[in-house]
Amino acid sequence: MQALRSLEYCNKYSGLRFLAEKSTQRQFWKNHYITLIQGKCELFASLLESFSSCGFSSGEWPKRALYSKVLFFIEFITSAWTIALVSQNRFYIGVDIGGTNIKVGVVSSLGETICKLEVPSILTAGPGVGLEHLYRTITNVVADSEVPWEDIGGIGVAAPGTMDIPNGIVFHPFNLEGWKNLPLRNLIAEKFNKKTILQNDANAAAYGEYWKGAARDARSLMFWTLGTGIGGGIVMDGKIITGAHSHAGECGHIIIQMQGGPKSPHGIHGSLELYAGARALVRRCEAALVSGARSIINDQLKAGQTLTPLLIAACASEGDELANRLVMETATYLAIGSVNIIHTINPEMILIGGAMTFGKDDTELGQRFIQTLRQEVKAHTFPIPAERTQIEYAALGKDAGYIGAAGCIYAAISNGDT
Repeated sequence: MQALRSLEYCNKYSGLRFLAEKSTQRQFWKNHYITLIQGKCELFASLLESFSSCGFSSGEWPKRALYSKVLFFIEFITSAWTIALVSQNRFYIGVDIGGTNIKVGVVSSLGETICKLEVPSILTAGPGVGLEHLYRTITNVVADSEVPWEDIGGIGVAAPGTMDIPNGIVFHPFNLEGWKNLPLRNLIAEKFNKKTILQNDANAAAYGEYWKGAARDARSLMFWTLGTGIGGGIVMDGKIITGAHSHAGECGHIIIQMQGGPKSPHGIHGSLELYAGARALVRRCEAALVSGARSIINDQLKAGQTLTPLLIAACASEGDELANRLVMETATYLAIGSVNIIHTINPEMILIGGAMTFGKDDTELGQRFIQTLRQEVKAHTFPIPAERTQIEYAALGKDAGYIGAAGCIYAAISNGDT
């Protein structure tokens, strides 16, 4: 009963619930800190329950009550200070523009997503219509987040293709038709009157993993994005490596077969993505089937299935020899690219993300894929980086781009770079 009365005291007189509700209008923080405060009250009640079981006489209860009030006062000041800091927290908009979808999120300076939206991209009606669609999505996600616009510190935009990052111009986004030579950064900055930066989408995803993902305890990383092709992003000592012409990190175009390799529509023949990307996996499978390789993939195709990386992965998981060999060859090709990166910049971590990760560590196939990658890297590099370079799957999934974009603008503003 004494412990229950103590809990009632905490809830009635602490004032922390009131402070949490009044110190911020943001539903995210309000819910988060009310939960935190209720937990603290229950903790103190539990402590008093322990005190009462230690043989105190009833006459000593006032002493224990006074002691509990002193402890609670200290905790009150600590919590109030924490909430006061939160009330000064700034928020940032992260935008990840893709050929299929646009992902936009409101992210705190602590890296927590307050609200996010994902909408289909509009590509065929020209850049004007596409931009208006993007503006509406940004406006809607801020409204849904309940974060006042005056608390939005800036906007980070991640886009595909080649670009001039310092000047915020998109040159040639391969999957955004009509967006050529577009001053995207300035257009968004003028629309919302907020500081804005532009970043390559793979670079932004790499920074997201560095800031809040699988590499948050590392100082440097190489991030591979496995999709239709292969993207890359490099973070060294907490900064994205963009290079003199904003083209650094395009490691999917590393040439691994100079003569006789697959042809590229961009003229970069024999590159890594032509061996290890999703389109390359399908092409290699087609070539094997044409050459007479036996596989249950043939049965699936005769049944009306389409040849995709998902189908190949499913057959590999069922024990199909050809499908398994193709997936493990993909890991070997990626290892060659990773070794070249290790010998060039010696990153602390190599992360694997994107759409084609074979279920990651959640599947037996994904486990074998990354284990093959690790073994092949160790077999072809120097002993020290072979042992010390961590190779893992990325953690943020499809959220990495907008989280990283928000982190980029937060870092730029914090460092005075915008």
